[in-house]
Amino acid sequence: MPDYSLAQPPSVPPLGTRPTGAPPLDQPYYGAPFGAAFKRFWQKYAIFTGRASRAEFWWWALTYFGINVLASIVMASAGALAGGGAPLVIVVCQTVWTAATILPFAALTWRRLHDSNHHGWWALPFLVLAGLQSALNAFGVQSVVSTATSGGDPAAITVSVTTGILGLAFGVLILVLTLRPPNAAGHRFDK
Repeated sequence: MPDYSLAQPPSVPPLGTRPTGAPPLDQPYYGAPFGAAFKRFWQKYAIFTGRASRAEFWWWALTYFGINVLASIVMASAGALAGGGAPLVIVVCQTVWTAATILPFAALTWRRLHDSNHHGWWALPFLVLAGLQSALNAFGVQSVVSTATSGGDPAAITVSVTTGILGLAFGVLILVLTLRPPNAAGHRFDK
């Protein structure tokens, strides 16, 4: 059996260059155009092994952010027109969208961290805190301001503020790590 421990890692293309053609799905796509990054996101739905390039990650992150901003505008507009909260169908669509994209976005983040030679486990605290904050919001701790002004439970306010601050701190850490350039040593996370 050959000894692969001495094998050279795959080279990372120099910044500003674009490789020709799409690499196989088990390799990062450096300089991926929008369409390819979008397609690869769905093709690698729950794959936590391997690596993802900055282009793959950031094209999807911008798409996700844009869709969420648009959905928030639609929900706010529909809520204003309805004279209260957003219609149930819009809330359901937003919930389905979030449920359908949370796992692949976590996997993409995991692979992006691998490409910069960091363990994907760095994303776990952020994902757990984001999930906890979402659960708090779903169970009635809508926001610190509304809870505090309505005489809400101080323990709920404390948990909400704490998870918010920790989530922000880990979010900044993940932002910095996903902005890092590729590192050839990240090949160790390939299959």
